[in-house]
Formats: sequence, C-alpha cells, structure tokens
Amino acid sequence: MKPISFFLFIVSSCLAVSSCKCHEDSYIPLYIQNNSDSDIYYYYFSQPWPERDSSKETIRNYLLDYDHKAKANGSTEMDIECYDTWQGYYQMNDTLSFFILDAAAVEAPLSDSCIIKSILARYDLSYEDIEQMGFVLSYP
Repeated sequence: MKPISFFLFIVSSCLAVSSCKCHEDSYIPLYIQNNSDSDIYYYYFSQPWPERDSSKETIRNYLLDYDHKAKANGSTEMDIECYDTWQGYYQMNDTLSFFILDAAAVEAPLSDSCIIKSILARYDLSYEDIEQMGFVLSYP
C-alpha cells in the first residue's frame, strides 16, 4: 500500500469510528421513575399502536430481549439507539407515545399474555413536555 493510500485509509477509518459515537455533547438522558409497587416495562413509539397481533408479539419480544424494564419504586434511564438523540427523534415527530406495561403480563407465557391488556398507561408527549418534566417520566 502506498504511503498516501495508507494515510487516507487511516484518516477515513478515524472519521468513521468517531461518527459512530453517541452525541455525548448534546445527549440528554430521559429517565423513567416507577413509583408503583410492581415492575413495569416501558416502550416508546412514534407511530400508532400496532393493530396486528404479530406486531404486538414483536413488541413483547423486543421488551424482553432488550430489557426495557423499570423495577418497582425505582428509576432507570430509557435506552435510545446510540446513533440518535431524543432531540433527533422529535425532529421527525411532533409527539412520541410512551407506553407503560405490566411486567407480569409481558413476562407471562405466550398463551396467557395479551400485550394490549398489559398497557397500564400511555403518555403522548412533545419534546417541550419532556423538557418541562425535567426529563423524568413518572409512573403513576
């Protein structure tokens, strides 16, 4: 490899790696505060709640696989993909829907689980709403 090609390879690799990092300078964490005596799952969605059962099962699997769980009487940071920020989510959506789901129902065997019935609360929030709440979504 010629020296100039090697140099360009190193520079482009560094740029690629640095662009994959979270936006640490602009990232503001959003916390879920579970004030109930039971564990809950949280889920945020930029589209209407899915009507098809297969989509509901996909959501159930997602919740279990990625551990979007808040322990009873505890607080946890909501996960967001590293390539984006909460501000970024709101650039394409006026509001996001945040769902709070009963952990026991989500974790029940599939034949006994009904995702729709496990929804305890729904919050449709704008970015300004979240700012006013101090970036803490409290349930209940």
